[in-house]
Amino acid sequence: SVLQGVWRSPLLPVLSRRYHDSETVLVKTSSVALRFMRSALEATSGARAVFMYSGLRTHLAVCLARPKDLFPGDLYDGLGVKSKLFETYKAGSDAFQALSIAERMVLLWMKRMLFVMGLAKAREEQVLLLRMDDFLEKPSRRLLDVAEFFGLPLSSEVTDTITEGRTFKEYAKDSSVPWNGTIQATLLQGRAEAFADDIAKGVAFAAKLLLEHGGVAKRLKAFIHQ
Repeated sequence: SVLQGVWRSPLLPVLSRRYHDSETVLVKTSSVALRFMRSALEATSGARAVFMYSGLRTHLAVCLARPKDLFPGDLYDGLGVKSKLFETYKAGSDAFQALSIAERMVLLWMKRMLFVMGLAKAREEQVLLLRMDDFLEKPSRRLLDVAEFFGLPLSSEVTDTITEGRTFKEYAKDSSVPWNGTIQATLLQGRAEAFADDIAKGVAFAAKLLLEHGGVAKRLKAFIHQ
């Protein structure tokens, strides 16, 4: 496929160069990289993917603060998730265009979640789902889970040292800004309050869609109010 061709492009060896056969290449990507995820996992049996996600309420609290970063419509349409829901609400459709930003975010979140959950079910040994708030509450434990998933020989003592060090106390994009799980939780609470009306409308829209689409409801109902 076209995506497999891109994945096998000459740039990949440069971007994922190893200097010793014992090294493991870890690449942090944004959600737009989902378009490569299935092809990458299918092309390389040793490939692994960790998908960090949030429940819908948390997702809306984060994303409503930066609406310009809305997940691209062409990528949304391109994710292979079969449901009448996403046939009705294609990115270029009148139905989709008539929605508010919060309602669009709900659909984008739903389809991404279903796409990755489907991959995780089909390729359990290659995909790990990691909830953001769980990672923030138990960083050392979850970092150890990720290390074990990648087959990296880390001990709990090492992950404790990492999570108690500078990496987990500074904002990644600006080391002068202090950061930790408590600060992040406070920030999210402030955003949740600032966008409370839009979040409530988004969750209500999600609940309506789940009532109309039972297959989607079975997989996502537990994540709507998180």
